[in-house]
Amino acid sequence: MFDFKYIGINVINHVKGLDPECDCMEFGEIRYGTHKSDKPLVHKITNLTDRPLFAIDAEVIKSPPITNPLPLVAEKHKLVKTRDRCRCYKLTLKPGESVCVSYPFFYLRVVLTGGTIKTELSTGGGNSIGLSWEQEYVIGDLKWMEPCMNMKQTNIGNTTYDVYLAEWR
Repeated sequence: MFDFKYIGINVINHVKGLDPECDCMEFGEIRYGTHKSDKPLVHKITNLTDRPLFAIDAEVIKSPPITNPLPLVAEKHKLVKTRDRCRCYKLTLKPGESVCVSYPFFYLRVVLTGGTIKTELSTGGGNSIGLSWEQEYVIGDLKWMEPCMNMKQTNIGNTTYDVYLAEWR
C-alpha cells in the first residue's frame, strides 16, 4: 500500500485543444473544469515522477432529478469547495466516532482514507434501526449515491476514515 497523503506529483496536463501545461497535483486536491456539452472532454495526465499517481475524474452529463438549494450543514462534515453547480464536502470519522446524517441530494462518494464503517438506517426517524451492515472501504473506492435519510455511520476500524462527497446541482 502506498502512503499518498503528503506527496505532490509533478505532471504535464494535456487537454485537447489547449497547450500542455506543467502542473503539480497534491493528494486530496479537488479541481473543477468545464467543457462544452456537445464535445467530449479529452484529457491526459503524464506523471513526471517515479511515484504512483492516483487521480479520479468524474463527468456529470446532466443535473440529477433532486437537488438541494442549501449547502449541507452536518456534524463531522466540512464544505471544502463550491462551484456553480457542485459542492464538495469532506467527512472525517476517527476510530469509534459516529455521525447521524441525511443527504437530500445525489452525490459521488470518493474514499480518501479507507476504514471499516458500520452503516445503520432508521425506519422511522427515531432511534429504531431498520437495516445495518459493515463494509471495508479502501482508497479510491467510489460510488454514485442516491439521497438518503436518517443514516448513522460509525467507524469501527482502527484508522481515520476520510471521504469526499461531491454533490452536483
